[in-house]
Amino acid sequence: MSPSTTIGKGFAGVMKRHNFGGMPATHGVSLTHRSPGSIGQRQTPGRVFKGRRMSGHMGVVRRTTENLRVVQVDLERNLLLIRGAVPGAEGGQVIVRPSLKAARRANRKIVTPTKLGAAPSKDPARRERSKHATEVGQWLGRAAGVGSRLRD
Repeated sequence: MSPSTTIGKGFAGVMKRHNFGGMPATHGVSLTHRSPGSIGQRQTPGRVFKGRRMSGHMGVVRRTTENLRVVQVDLERNLLLIRGAVPGAEGGQVIVRPSLKAARRANRKIVTPTKLGAAPSKDPARRERSKHATEVGQWLGRAAGVGSRLRD
């Protein structure tokens, strides 16, 4: 994870800032090719709702990028080589933190369901677990009424 400040774009229109499609270039459209179009309703409600996407200042915002990899650490030159798209201009400051999702994923207990009708294992402990999982799966199916026609 690396939060840093994005590159400033200044005052940007809705096409650049919010990816609006704009108006047609022909067929009677004049002077409004890059305009946002309608921004509200009529007399009711008589106002523009909060959060309406409009033109305005773009960039210079703190952004966090995930799934970046630290490829190499160069202690002599005090450098980190990072693989991936780091937000911000060259020479900007970047905060590098360990991933929270990866830590949670490492601590999570993984339960893998067994396939019904799979070949029995040679390991007695695994065979016992598989037998128990099959019984639980059949019980759950009966309790939910799933597949009763197939079994009967």
